[in-house]
Amino acid sequence: DLQFNIISISQNILEATGFASNEIKGNSVSILSSTPDFRRKLEDWLMPGYFEDQSIGVRCKNSKMLTYSISGFYMGLIADINGLIVLKFKNQDEIRQVNQELAAKTQELDDFVYASSHSLRGPLATLKGLINLATLTQKQEEIAFLLRQMTTFADKLDDKLHHLIYVAESDKSPLSDTKELSIQSIFLT
Repeated sequence: DLQFNIISISQNILEATGFASNEIKGNSVSILSSTPDFRRKLEDWLMPGYFEDQSIGVRCKNSKMLTYSISGFYMGLIADINGLIVLKFKNQDEIRQVNQELAAKTQELDDFVYASSHSLRGPLATLKGLINLATLTQKQEEIAFLLRQMTTFADKLDDKLHHLIYVAESDKSPLSDTKELSIQSIFLT
């Protein structure tokens, strides 16, 4: 409300802070902040009627601190409801953790692509070399030998591509017998 007392609070914030709804409702919004002058800050930020993405420390029931960004506005700005302030809290620690997990997954994918491309380059380079030799030779027995070699390396390349397709599809359907795959186990053939 206009006195910065909490009328309603989301379940996400309750879960993150450890407070129960009845411990929060009716109390000053300052109960959530470690900043003693939090109410005054909110008043200053709301002077133009709204504010966006101000960083604050949110105090949990167990005194742990979480970093949130907060945005807010007077409800009367968008509806015919006066006397209410809407505050939106975004858990920056959660966002930071998700970003770190995404960065780790991206690095894992980069490593996999790098290892895969190098694993495929060997048989491909050998095939290209054999094709080049085949264009230079005229003897039938040498051509037959080169064709057998090309078949061998084409099969190796096909096998590696089959393993890549298996890895790409492995998370798409449930497997009854799952085991951890590593790049080494895929490309040691």
